[in-house]
Amino acid sequence: MTTLKTKFGHPDYTDQLLNESIEQLLLENSLCAMASICNDSAYINTAYFVYTENLNLYFLSKPTDVHSSNIAKNHS
Repeated sequence: MTTLKTKFGHPDYTDQLLNESIEQLLLENSLCAMASICNDSAYINTAYFVYTENLNLYFLSKPTDVHSSNIAKNHS
């Protein structure tokens, strides 16, 4: 049984099926790759993450790291 409780409202797939599929992917992976942008250049960072039942993803990073600085300047 899934612990995720996200509501998608997809016309072809139930919320339960989507939550179970997403949770399986999250449980099988402990690292994520994130891209941030500085000016016109992309920067890729790998980080350990955790998630909540509402599919909020969290990671810890020093504010002085390149990706943290990039995210502070450009949220996209």
